[in-house]
Order: sequence, then C-alpha cells, then structure tokens
Amino acid sequence: LAGPRAGYRLAVLAGTVGRGDNIYEGNSMRIGFERPVHEILSAAVKYGAGHHWNIVYGNYIKDLRYLSRFLKIDFNLLT
Repeated sequence: LAGPRAGYRLAVLAGTVGRGDNIYEGNSMRIGFERPVHEILSAAVKYGAGHHWNIVYGNYIKDLRYLSRFLKIDFNLLT
C-alpha cells in the first residue's frame, strides 16, 4: 500500500513459496512467479509500488481487489 501523494494504491503479487536455503538471517523465502521477474519489476515501477512488502499465505487477490474498490484506491496486480 503506497500513498497518499498521488493517491493511495495497492500493488499485489501472487506466487508460490519454495523451499529456501536460509542463507539470510531473518524472514527470507524463495518465491516463484508465473511472469519473468523483469516484467514484475517493470510493472512495479510503472505503478509506483513500494519496496517493502508483506507476505501472507493464501490467495487473497479477490478480497484485496474488492477492498480496493470499496476504499476507492488503485489496485494493481503485478503478477
């Protein structure tokens, strides 16, 4: 969720969590996407997505799209 200078907007990614090697201390994980990463990064730049992300298990795309519509904020599915 980013904003409010240009208005609030929500960028959403969907992927599959894979087995990680835990080389980084913290909450690291490997995520696979259906689109190439360079396309996702281009979309993130185009829509002004932030660089801090929250990760949740499950598919909440429909819920987040509905919430964005209800709150009248831009919704951008990057994957």
